[in-house]
Amino acid sequence: MKWDNGKCQLADRICAEVWIEHGEWRSAVDTWEDVLMTSYGHKTEDAAKAAVCHWIGKTMAQFSNALAAGCSAVDDGV
Repeated sequence: MKWDNGKCQLADRICAEVWIEHGEWRSAVDTWEDVLMTSYGHKTEDAAKAAVCHWIGKTMAQFSNALAAGCSAVDDGV
């Protein structure tokens, strides 16, 4: 992942962002329409970025488990 100015493009419509607010680092993963993940209270920028990486890993594991269980509709909320 290449972070540029606190932002990282993850896919066509998914972006991650980290910023500092009220003395704490925050992070978010969002689409043009929805916020998918937010976290706050991080002491460093690296910790906020690690929260994004953790969310990505968790999400990929969930997709992998769904596919392994035979679910072919992992992207329709089923």
